[in-house]
Amino acid sequence: MGRVYLSAVAVSAIMALYVSSIHQQLQDRLWVFSLAATWLITGGMAFAAVRNGNIEAHRQWMARNYAFTSVFITARVLNAVPIPDSFGMAPGWMLLLATLLFAEIGLSWQSILTNRRSQRPTTATNRAR
Repeated sequence: MGRVYLSAVAVSAIMALYVSSIHQQLQDRLWVFSLAATWLITGGMAFAAVRNGNIEAHRQWMARNYAFTSVFITARVLNAVPIPDSFGMAPGWMLLLATLLFAEIGLSWQSILTNRRSQRPTTATNRAR
């Protein structure tokens, strides 16, 4: 299943890179190019991690890749919302940053919220008792 997903991401990202090259407006070109490039990079990093047997790194890179996949989808919803033209591409970039932030929080929330000071270190004298 993962191979099918990463293959679809690779094909879609390459197509998105092509779309970014023919788009009319420069802002849209940069937006689509940056999304496609990060989609391709995070997918490549996930693939490299699993090929090298680093499952934890693979899991983290796949979570980031899913987040960028969701940006492609939620950006379409954002386009349906009537936002004044004076904001330009700011709502899209804010969506991208928020998605990446939430992905990183989701990846590290357990290690951040664990109180390591309250855990007693295990020493050789404590084990002997």
